[in-house]
Amino acid sequence: RPVRYTLQGIEVRGNHHTDAYTVRRLVPFAEGEIFEIEDQRIELTRIRLLGTGYFSRVTLSLRRGDQRGWAFLVIEVVERNTLLISDYALGATAAPGGPLDPALRIVPYGGITVSELNLLGRGLALSGSLAGGADGQVGVRMRLGDSDLFGSGYSLESGFLFNNAHDGLGNGSVQI
Repeated sequence: RPVRYTLQGIEVRGNHHTDAYTVRRLVPFAEGEIFEIEDQRIELTRIRLLGTGYFSRVTLSLRRGDQRGWAFLVIEVVERNTLLISDYALGATAAPGGPLDPALRIVPYGGITVSELNLLGRGLALSGSLAGGADGQVGVRMRLGDSDLFGSGYSLESGFLFNNAHDGLGNGSVQI
């Protein structure tokens, strides 16, 4: 016969940067709910929390509640660094000087992308990319996303893109 408990509460431990609400919204149990030790949702919760990328280790256990048959679900996490530098480039290319000066010249360029995958411990993802080159060429991209919008199960992502650059034919007058 399976052992059953009534869930008195959920405790989150080890979360120094991640808000406890961000952890709890991934837990499919509600306070007052009756559950069994063998409930598959316990392992599913551990996998879901690891899948966020916010934690390197997740352990779930039970702590005795205030009444017989009641228990607290204790979630212990070890947080990981969620600030990433995912793309970077630095280089140069040869480009024609223009119609009056057809000699090739060296044109430097560079770019970087930085992302925070757990912004303010709320599970929001913010990333920014910046690319630049000679002659004032620049590109900027910002993205903000929430993988569980207000706990609804829906996600929302918004972005901004700005480019001020020349095409691959050079930056002089193009003649065909």
